[in-house]
Amino acid sequence: MKRGTMILPKFKRLGRELGLPTYATAGLLECLWHFTAQCAERGNVGKYTDDDIAEAVGWEGDAAVLVSALIRHKWLDECGTHRLVVHDWDQHADDATKKRVDRSGLTWAISTGGGQRRTTADNGGQRRTTADNGSLPEPEPEPEPEPVPEPEPQPRAAVAGDPWSKPKAVYQDPPKAAASDPSRVGEVRDILIGFGFNPSNAYNHAKKPNATPVRVRWLVDEALRRLELGEIEKNKAMGFVVAGIRDGIDPDPGPAVETPAQRRTRVLTENAKKIWKDET
Repeated sequence: MKRGTMILPKFKRLGRELGLPTYATAGLLECLWHFTAQCAERGNVGKYTDDDIAEAVGWEGDAAVLVSALIRHKWLDECGTHRLVVHDWDQHADDATKKRVDRSGLTWAISTGGGQRRTTADNGGQRRTTADNGSLPEPEPEPEPEPVPEPEPQPRAAVAGDPWSKPKAVYQDPPKAAASDPSRVGEVRDILIGFGFNPSNAYNHAKKPNATPVRVRWLVDEALRRLELGEIEKNKAMGFVVAGIRDGIDPDPGPAVETPAQRRTRVLTENAKKIWKDET
C-alpha cells in the first residue's frame, strides 16, 4: 500500500461504512490488490463473483454489502464489459504485474462509464492509450510460438545409500501431447500452487512435458515426507520438486493411508483450484 493511502477521505469512509478499524481496512484493500495481481492481473476482478471477492479478502459478512461499499468509495469501478474493475489499476499495479501484462501482450481493463478504454502496460516509462473512437488502433497480437519439447530425460545412475538416485524407468507423456493439454497444465499448476509455488513459476513448471499430475503429486508428497523426517531443509523442498520434474523421476508407490502432509497438500490444492482459474 502506498504511503498516504490510509489518510485519504475515501479510505476513512470505507472503514466507517464497513465498521472496520484502520488496520483492518488497510488489510482488506491489500488482500483485494494481491488477489487482483494474482488472479485478474488486467484489473478485471468482475470475472469472479461477489462471493469469490469477499472470500479472497477474508470478509465474513454479506458479499454484496462489501462490493457495494468498494464501488461507492471508488476502490472498484462498475464496467459494462468486465462487470467490475479495480479503480486506476493500470496506474497503481505493482511493477511485477505491469511487466507481466506487458510481456503477455494483454491490455488493462479500465471502466470509462459508457465503454472500455484499454491501455498497454508501461513500457520504458511510456503508456499508450487506445480510446473507443479508434484514434490509436491496437496492433494485432503476435502468434504464440509452438512449444519446443525438452530432450528426453535419461535414468540416473545408482549411488550407494541414496534412494533418490536408484535407476528407474523414465515416466513421461508424449511431449507434444503434454505441452498442448491445458487441463493437464492446469491440474499440475494447482498442485504446485498448493505446495507454495507462486502462480507464474507454477505455470512455467506445469508446461514442461515431464510435469504429469501423477509425478508432481508424488514429488510434492515425497518432499513433505522428507521435510517431516528432517532429511531435507525447508528451503530445498521446492528445488527437490523442480529437480524431479526436470529429471522425469518415476514416482514410487505412495503409502496406503493419507499422511498429515499429504492432507495439507490436498486441501491447499483444492483451495487453489477455487481461486486460480484460467481466463477463457
